[in-house]
Amino acid sequence: MTNNQILKIDKLLHDMVRRGEKITALPTAIYARKSTKDESNLSIPVQIETCERIINSIPKLSLKGTYSEDKRSGYFIERPEFNKLLEEVKNGRIKVVIAYSLDRISRNVENYAEIRRIFEQSNALLIYATQTFDETADGRCYQNITSAESQKVSELASEKAIRGHAEQASLLMFNGGNAPYGYTIVKGKYVEEPKESPAVRLLFSNYAMGVSLNDIADKLYNSGYATRAGKKFSQSTLYNMLRNERYSGTYLYNDKTARKRKNRVAWTDNEEFRFKDAIPALVDKRTYQKVRMLLQSYGYSKSKKSKNLYPLVGYLYCSCGQMMHGECANGRNKKYFYYSCKRKDGCDSSVSQDKIEKAVAEVLSTLVNKLMRNRRVVDKVLLKVIENNKNEIAILNNKLKFINAEIENAVSALGKASSNLVIDAVNSKIEGLDDQKRIISAKIEDLKVFLNDAKKITKQELLKGTITSDEIINNVPLFESLLNLFVIRVEYVNGKVSVELQDLH
Repeated sequence: MTNNQILKIDKLLHDMVRRGEKITALPTAIYARKSTKDESNLSIPVQIETCERIINSIPKLSLKGTYSEDKRSGYFIERPEFNKLLEEVKNGRIKVVIAYSLDRISRNVENYAEIRRIFEQSNALLIYATQTFDETADGRCYQNITSAESQKVSELASEKAIRGHAEQASLLMFNGGNAPYGYTIVKGKYVEEPKESPAVRLLFSNYAMGVSLNDIADKLYNSGYATRAGKKFSQSTLYNMLRNERYSGTYLYNDKTARKRKNRVAWTDNEEFRFKDAIPALVDKRTYQKVRMLLQSYGYSKSKKSKNLYPLVGYLYCSCGQMMHGECANGRNKKYFYYSCKRKDGCDSSVSQDKIEKAVAEVLSTLVNKLMRNRRVVDKVLLKVIENNKNEIAILNNKLKFINAEIENAVSALGKASSNLVIDAVNSKIEGLDDQKRIISAKIEDLKVFLNDAKKITKQELLKGTITSDEIINNVPLFESLLNLFVIRVEYVNGKVSVELQDLH
């Protein structure tokens, strides 16, 4: 502690007493921090002990609290204990904060300037046990240089770690954290975990058939499957599992479409690693694609502004990795139909419906004309059409089954009800369920007619031996059937269209 710092303490105490505050020593706090990369000799106990020696040597300082944080980066100001300490400073309950060194308070120049501003406005002192900065031009310059050096050390360490992770990713190696449920890590590689993987397959297959997440959670638990903590799966956990692309066999690191963890250093513009068929697939591609379509399709199967159909919804992805959906806009003389990405962080990619569907239809036309001259191949494809149609109807029948069960429960409750208020409420619920039942039943019948027509049209067109892209675009049932049969994914990147096709063997 320098004479200059002691004079500052004396002056601050004198000013507070002169204003009528009855104190004999300044309320003081210690702040200690250690991140995972810090030197071992800068342990939290060592920092606290060093700061305590200074406080004990100055009678005009009174220790009121110690704030410490382990495994916390100093690059960010958002630290729970540090934020509590700043609130105490702002409220005037703490007038002096002592830390081991400047880099314990912050490793970010901008944040450090904000912290100093808070202390100045609160008329509080920030003192370092092992560093001294004079209130001169040279002293303030040295303090700024020290802050910048601290930031440089933090960013260099982060960049080194990210380069290491990128190198690991290029070799398809696991990059730390917890392995997704269904996998284990052996020598840095993803390996299927036989005790967990059946639960993953059960989840995807049931969801693809229209079973609710709540019922799937019950089914998993009754089948003896639980989380690694031994608890029943929650709906949110199952939902996140359904969105995990790794289950389709894709190695993924630094997913650009995923929400980034807050407070990450030097993350911007780092490379995304996505390699298909690079790790064991726990779910077949058709089931995985069906699940992705279900997760994304609610509210997007048709434009909210138009009855115009968008057959590529569920297949078409933006360059950012997000699914694109159909939109309609009114022009001066006509309506414009297009597919767009509505990613929340600002991606606004869009493409004309005619342009993108024409490109995909041309790929399908080439494929069909190449394969469909063989009658045996046509029969095989039609079997797939029938199988897919049955799955669609099964989803609606499953929903109808749940509604019938709810109606039965409501009728049973009605028989036991004695209050008119309860009876009215139950009757209202039954009426609502009946309405849902009529709507779903009508959808099932409409779908049966539509699918039968689609099957007939598909067979007729396939047996012709040739088909143009315009014929595909103008025949929506045919277009949807061909997409379902042959297409896994369509990507629109930098104005170019790529189509990933099913394995036909």
